[in-house]
Amino acid sequence: LAVCTGLGAFSVVVFVCAAPMTVIRFTEFWEGFQSQLTGWGDRVNWGQERGPGWLLYGKAGIGLVGWIHLAACMAGLVHLLRHLPREAVFTLAFPVAYLSGMLSKDLFYWRFAIPLLPFIAVFAGAWWCRVARKLARMGGIADRPWIVLTALLAIATAEPAAKLVRHNILLERSHTWDQARDWI
Repeated sequence: LAVCTGLGAFSVVVFVCAAPMTVIRFTEFWEGFQSQLTGWGDRVNWGQERGPGWLLYGKAGIGLVGWIHLAACMAGLVHLLRHLPREAVFTLAFPVAYLSGMLSKDLFYWRFAIPLLPFIAVFAGAWWCRVARKLARMGGIADRPWIVLTALLAIATAEPAAKLVRHNILLERSHTWDQARDWI
């Protein structure tokens, strides 16, 4: 209980430091929050991807961190729930609250998944550290699991890194409508 209370207090302090206007102008913040919660996202915008929310957030997670890191996140979550349940439940508080609100809306953009990235990283990191320690013991380098961890992360990050490079290459190309206008 003391750990969860301390983490909760720390989270509040970090939030206020990162977003002080939510406290300074609380009334405006609360009105905007209520407006967004009750009125926005009850219609689908043109060009928006369709599907159940859980599937769209899953696809966004795979697109943002890759399927290997997302699988490590799920494994790490299960591991932490078994071995550190209070800390795991505390860490899950934001993603569960966030998704319960966001999944109630029809509006979805990939950027809506960005607030979940730190939590994906925490749970995946717990799994990668566990696996690295086990593999380091098996490989006879138990005193240097960071070597194994570095190799694991390099392999698992290859997929999202390749997607990022490809995305940046595509962004540098001229738009096809610009090419058509020049041709005309």
